[in-house]
Amino acid sequence: MPARTDMVKQMLEEIKKGVNSLNRACTCPECKPEAYTDTPCLYRPKRRNVDSEPFPASNAPVPFLSVRSFDAMHLAEQTTQYIDRKGPQMYTRQRDAMQRWQALVEDGDLVARLAKPNIKQFVAIKELQKALAVFNDLYFFGALKNIRIVYGNRLSKSNRIHGFGHAFTAMTGQASTIVINSTLHYRHEGWEVLATLLHEALHCFLEQLTSKICGRCAPCDLRVDNIGRSGHGRSFQLVAMKLDEVGPDQLGFDLDMGRIEGLYNDLQINKNGEWPSTHDMEVWELDASSKSEENDDVRSKAE
Repeated sequence: MPARTDMVKQMLEEIKKGVNSLNRACTCPECKPEAYTDTPCLYRPKRRNVDSEPFPASNAPVPFLSVRSFDAMHLAEQTTQYIDRKGPQMYTRQRDAMQRWQALVEDGDLVARLAKPNIKQFVAIKELQKALAVFNDLYFFGALKNIRIVYGNRLSKSNRIHGFGHAFTAMTGQASTIVINSTLHYRHEGWEVLATLLHEALHCFLEQLTSKICGRCAPCDLRVDNIGRSGHGRSFQLVAMKLDEVGPDQLGFDLDMGRIEGLYNDLQINKNGEWPSTHDMEVWELDASSKSEENDDVRSKAE
């Protein structure tokens, strides 16, 4: 899709121009470790580690994650490690999820129906729930709780959404709603609906599991993770980048988590949060040609 490729490239160039112009001091864990290790929040202690086994036994349970209890950046690091498990390092829960995924998409019928003009007429919500259950076990420790999926479109006054999808999480962290645009994906590959679902599932995961910053103590003042957990900042970018990497082999399609579009909308459209540093852009591999741009270029040439 050349038009989309050009649009994403333009978004990235605008982000890079803003980042270079502001030239903010980086506050990430590598550049400002004291904000993440030596001075934990004084009012809301946060868990930092997920107790997992490097080579789990066949009957080993996946680590249990409590809602609203984790530090965002430490959770992101532990989650990328879970996503990156292969072969004997995988939990049985992850291997079972892979088998369920193959059964769900192997004949191509679901993906074909997801490319229809109005997908809610062709794909039942329960089918998207099955895909979400796979993502939950394969990538998110099975920790997502009470996720409701609904269809919406930009013409619906009662359920207006912007873009391909949106996610809302209750203040308690015990439940979330994912809204999938039922019409905007038309003329896109059916896989892109599944990518949207995974994108929103990641938002739900970070919102449900991370502890809210208290905003009252000095350590939290140091913890400016630019866009924050509900946007497309540090924790989102790190996990989404890992998902983009493993998606082709595990899911069977070139996964695009929409990292650039999400970041652009946060910074330029919604004017949300702090801008990233040049070091952030390097870590996220957005300082040069991004992986998602390269994937789009390959697809464009194929077309």
